[in-house]
Amino acid sequence: MQFLNSGFHPGQYNMHVDELLAERLAAHEGSPTLRVYGWKPYAISLGYNQRDNDLTKSDVQPMALILSDGYGGRAILHAEELTYSVTMFSRGENINDAYVNQQGIDFRIASARC
Repeated sequence: MQFLNSGFHPGQYNMHVDELLAERLAAHEGSPTLRVYGWKPYAISLGYNQRDNDLTKSDVQPMALILSDGYGGRAILHAEELTYSVTMFSRGENINDAYVNQQGIDFRIASARC
């Protein structure tokens, strides 16, 4: 698995890099990747079932940019945090089993120690 520290970038950039990593892996042109990054400026990502008008820009400006990530969950404010993404094939396993069986990483244990 390759490691990529891509630093601090705007929300659209961060989401685009994750999409590119997934597309390249699916096309067998890339490698499984553990990526860490930050958000500058702050951003709010909306979950799959949320609409852009659930939050108005006047509610968050100039603090953050509203993004729609198209995945599950609820709105998340990305601010003073370290974000990680893992791009790999699941091979039909649930996410925790895939981490352990394919990469030898147990994120449940690692997260508890932080």
